[in-house]
Order: sequence, then structure tokens, then C-alpha cells
Amino acid sequence: AYFFSHIGRSLPSGFKKPVVFIFSQPEEAENFYLDLLAFYEKDKIFFFPDWEILPFEDLSVHPDIISDRISTLAKLLNNKTYFLITSIPAIFSKTLSFDDLVNKIKHIKEKSQLNFDQFLAFLNEAGFERENLVEKRGQWSVRGGIVDFFPPGKDSPVRVEFSGDLIESIREFDSDTQKTVKKIPDITLLPVSELMEEREPSDLFSYLSENAIFYIAGNKKIREKLLEFEELIREGEKNSEDSEGKDYLSLNELE
Repeated sequence: AYFFSHIGRSLPSGFKKPVVFIFSQPEEAENFYLDLLAFYEKDKIFFFPDWEILPFEDLSVHPDIISDRISTLAKLLNNKTYFLITSIPAIFSKTLSFDDLVNKIKHIKEKSQLNFDQFLAFLNEAGFERENLVEKRGQWSVRGGIVDFFPPGKDSPVRVEFSGDLIESIREFDSDTQKTVKKIPDITLLPVSELMEEREPSDLFSYLSENAIFYIAGNKKIREKLLEFEELIREGEKNSEDSEGKDYLSLNELE
């Protein structure tokens, strides 16, 4: 990691290209990411994790993983120079298209006007699940003019108090005690679902500029992992009752 950190430090001041590191194994990618944090600017180092499930396993992706993936994609929208670390299983997994992510981002601010009913509809469309009590990422609830939700990229859920269509206050609160932690002036909401019904999914590469520089950690190992993972996908498709909802790229699509 120390060696690669010098790549960033030695870049000319006008350098505006993203640098993408691809590892064969998710564990290698995560370890490299953690090492790199010690040597370079943290706000320019992004990690795109894998789903941590095998193709077409009858399991749901953990909400925190989806949160991390969407948060990383959102960072890519607004940065031209960065280090992105990922792995083969992560890039095989489909995700929100560039346009869908842009359209599903909402910024709200204290003392501003926001149609209350439209905001509740937005939470549903963005993939939040309604619950009586918000305790986990991706949940939302409403009591009178108070709306709670736990968005991607945040360590605490958020409570927005409305007076009609006026946002009176925005507060972070503790999910265990349900008590306020602190007031905040504004917040940017990201969607909580990567794969939305009736929407065409895309992939990580649609977020990268054409001038991105790629570092492949072990070309032979990468090729072997590509073939191995595609075989898992094919086996999963054969055994899956839902063959239409393909959540992974093929090797041809990836190449």
C-alpha cells in the first residue's frame, strides 16, 4: 500500500484522472483499502464492496453493504480524482444506473419548503421500507408530521419534523433510545435499493470516466477469478426459478 500511495503523491497538480484498483478477492481489496487510508487523503479513497453472497443464493444482501456501495457511487458523481478499490465479485454485481442514482438523490434543508406527501412517496420510491420504529438502514416511519428514516452513508437515523410543508428541524437520533443526538442543518438522501423494479440496472463502470487508470492486481489471478465467478453465475441461473431477474454481468458484458 505504501508503494501505491506514492502514485497519488507523485501525480502532477493538474492531474484529474481516477485510479481504479481491482483485486481478485474481496478480502485483498478491503485490506488494501484499509492500508491505503494510512498513507493518503481519506476523502479521495473509495471502496466498492461485493455483496458477500454467491450468485443466486437465496439470501438478501445486508443493508449496510448496499449502503456502502451506493454511498461510494454517489461520491464518484462529484469527484474527478480519486482512488477506487474493488474486487471481481463486486464489479460483476449490477447496480443502479447513473441516471437513476442522480434522479433518486434528494437534498433537504431546515426551514425550507418540501411537499410532505411527495416526500413520503420519495422514500418509498427510493427503496426505503416503512416500519413502526426505525432501527436499521433503509427503514422509515411517520407519526403525524414527524418522519424518521435511516439513509445510506449515515451512522445514525434522521428525524425530520414538518409543520405542513415546512421543515421545522432535522435531527440525528439514537436508534436504540430513539432520543436526539444532535441537530443538523441539512441532509442529502440517497436511495437504499440498487436494483429497482421496472428500471434497467447498470454497473460500476458506467460511473467511471473514459480516462480512468486501472491497476489489476495479478492479471493471471484476475482472469481465473473472472472465469470462476462466471461459472458460479451460470450454475446459479440453472438452479434458479427466477431466470429473468439477472443481477450479475456476464463475462462478455464485463469485457
